[in-house]
Amino acid sequence: MPGLLFEPAVGPLLIVAGLAKRILLLARTRRLVLARIVAPDADALYAGEGESLAWLARLHNGRVDDSRPIFLARLLRLAQKPERLLYLEINRLLRPLLPAGGFFTLPWIRFAANIDTAVSWSGKKLVEATYGRKVRQQGFTSRLLTGQAAAETFHRDFYLPYVLWRFGGDTHPRSQRETGAAIRNGFVLQILQGELPVAAAACRVRRGSVTLLALGLHGDYADLLRRGALSAVYYELFRWARESRLGRVDLLRSRPHSGDGVSMHKKRFGARPEKDPWPHALLAVYPPAGSELPAPARDLLVQDPRGGLVRLADVAERDHGSLDP
Repeated sequence: MPGLLFEPAVGPLLIVAGLAKRILLLARTRRLVLARIVAPDADALYAGEGESLAWLARLHNGRVDDSRPIFLARLLRLAQKPERLLYLEINRLLRPLLPAGGFFTLPWIRFAANIDTAVSWSGKKLVEATYGRKVRQQGFTSRLLTGQAAAETFHRDFYLPYVLWRFGGDTHPRSQRETGAAIRNGFVLQILQGELPVAAAACRVRRGSVTLLALGLHGDYADLLRRGALSAVYYELFRWARESRLGRVDLLRSRPHSGDGVSMHKKRFGARPEKDPWPHALLAVYPPAGSELPAPARDLLVQDPRGGLVRLADVAERDHGSLDP
């Protein structure tokens, strides 16, 4: 997640900082791009700041073609009568300028779980049978570390190399200052196999909740993912939170799509999508009149005027209400 401003913990300060971030990044509106996503299902247009363009192209199993600058005025005209599926990614402060007919979400949405109510008894049994069993089969154990040395090791050896391997140029890694601040108010959760640390997470504890701010791996990334090392992080974090009688586990952000692997993984542990004040941009989706939504777009999670985040296909079947993220 991009961060020109230091992200505060959840609370009123986060809301204020989120607004300040939108104001600070409003200058990006002068550098918008227009591109075509060429895809097997149906081509789509993208106009905006560009940060989600590569992700949307992958979502459609397509490629980006014919990228060029675009002014805000033309972007708004495109949304009035879209000839094909149109994605707009612009600062949330500009939401009142967008024409009707769109569906709105954020490029990144927060997933959090209420320890007591998020997962039913049958769901807890499923988590234990699936992830608890795998943790034991793989011989994973866990430990909590604190202090500056643990924070520096986490960022240098676990987090930064892993996110660059996993996401490449699409990622905006958190700084060592940011992860270190979280660990000063929390801990590093390490997953070990034998005596070897293979996965870790920077966790912040605040007022009855724990936030997983960042995570990473150390070793053969593909093999560790296959063997469930990151699942072990989630499993052990929830176990620790229950034993510590905390009420909430915040797993931070994933892409707004019900088929996204990271989002699905978080939901299996009982996390649910929430509105988030920190992302500075919104993602608007404008379907072309009289055309069916391509399959990838149908599973986007958008704001429902009745409340919450729902699949685009579900809310599109009702109406094009005013959906404000």
